[in-house]
Amino acid sequence: MKMGSFKMAFGTIILLCVSTACVALATDSDDISYSIYDAPSFSVEYPSNWDVERSLAAEYEGWEYSFKKYDIPNKLAHYFSLTTGTDKIRLDVVVSLNSIEGGTFDNATRHFLDTLNFKNGSNETNATQNVTYASYDNAYFSAEYPQNWRTDRTETRGGDIWYAFFDDSGSSIPPISVSFTTLETSGTKIDIALFQINVPRDGVSSGKFEEPILHFFNTLMFKM
Repeated sequence: MKMGSFKMAFGTIILLCVSTACVALATDSDDISYSIYDAPSFSVEYPSNWDVERSLAAEYEGWEYSFKKYDIPNKLAHYFSLTTGTDKIRLDVVVSLNSIEGGTFDNATRHFLDTLNFKNGSNETNATQNVTYASYDNAYFSAEYPQNWRTDRTETRGGDIWYAFFDDSGSSIPPISVSFTTLETSGTKIDIALFQINVPRDGVSSGKFEEPILHFFNTLMFKM
């Protein structure tokens, strides 16, 4: 993941709904009003006051959709980037640590992840698989991942630490990676958590990511 792209994301925000249906929904317990983003390859519900943009993702032969909302004075930030390509799906989730509630994602983030549905991949039911999970525990978070996966801890040039979780496919790109860093914009420093999901185009079933990825996020707990 290129940190530069996230630094640029804190600049100009463009509201753009292209070839989509944006429909207001009822509010939840936190009085958040949601809209539906209905694209050819997926649909999702996102807070209505977030900004949405679609752009070309030539590297993936597809499209990148970004959903974002910043409250710089209160050090709050949400930035989701979903890339749907010919062969791959990539989801970047960037949230400020101030938006984490009780060790878990806030309602807006959880609602986005829970309502994300893909319109491609296997139609087989995403039933519970016979997967044995191991616990991963460090200074910032804990989560459960498949026991046969390999974990890696890498320091970037900027000094950030990436925690990667590799499956047994032999790919050099992990299905899940996590990092924590501090970004500075408009003179304000914001501590953020970054998550990236990389799966093949058929790495979803019944519209959802497969069980190991869902299990990771369902068991994810922050130590903030």
